[in-house]
Amino acid sequence: MILWRLPGNLPHIGIVTDKISSISGHPMVVHNVGAVPRLEDMLFDFEIAGHYRYVPQQFNQGTSDLF
Repeated sequence: MILWRLPGNLPHIGIVTDKISSISGHPMVVHNVGAVPRLEDMLFDFEIAGHYRYVPQQFNQGTSDLF
């Protein structure tokens, strides 16, 4: 998951997928801005305020995988 700061300091959340853009080589992101969810190559279009990874407890082994 990624958190951006849009113009006006508005937070916006997206989910980074395992699909790679053939144009930029960046991971594609699912996000919903506007009317419908979209899969887009826009990972670095806005200021990144945070990025996080969820690891189920069975794989966590007591360490934090939040970045």
